[in-house]
Amino acid sequence: MVDAETAFRLGLVQKICEPDKLMDDCLELCATINRNGRLIAARTKEYIYKLLYEIQGWEEGFKLHREYYAHLRQSKDYDEGSAAFSEKRKPEFSASYYDKSNKPPGVS
Repeated sequence: MVDAETAFRLGLVQKICEPDKLMDDCLELCATINRNGRLIAARTKEYIYKLLYEIQGWEEGFKLHREYYAHLRQSKDYDEGSAAFSEKRKPEFSASYYDKSNKPPGVS
């Protein structure tokens, strides 16, 4: 078990929350994630879940990473995020793909 201060110092967590501010800090983080695009957030959540509960070993984990990255590269949001970053503006995400039949890895 790692205590909060050690986890923060090692970079395992971004912030240590005071117990009485925990809900406010969680809601603030959720708002930040939601501003970053629904599609990317949803696929990242799926990816992390699979890494935690389904994937065994580095090789399988890297393979899954490559599949998810290739999948997200085909989204309009990926291009919009890259363009917005280059143009120093806020992105306008659409949560859509160029190819409507594009499905996340492992989904038929």
